[in-house]
Amino acid sequence: MIKRDRLPTAKRRQIRRQELWVQQDGKCFWCQSPTLLALWCVETHETPPDNLATLEHLLHSRDPRRRVPPVGGEQRLAMACYRCNQDRGARDELRLRKKGRVDIDNQQPGEQS
Repeated sequence: MIKRDRLPTAKRRQIRRQELWVQQDGKCFWCQSPTLLALWCVETHETPPDNLATLEHLLHSRDPRRRVPPVGGEQRLAMACYRCNQDRGARDELRLRKKGRVDIDNQQPGEQS
């Protein structure tokens, strides 16, 4: 059996997305809508379906916590639908709270709101 850390990055992401999809019962972290777990080829230059399962980084790319290892079981990735992931983009969590989607301060991936 091949160790996970020896797999190509794309394969590791695919495995992690599948694990999160199962943990979250196939539902988006943000909107709780059912998602589609499928491979999507970016080379087609087509927009993926809104319900495509994607990996969502819960910390902004400029958040200093991304440079240190997680502590105490901290979750830094979740599975989100393509629409929510794109909608969130570079905006911070405050904007999603204003939309009334979810209170992420007290929620872990897969929890029901």
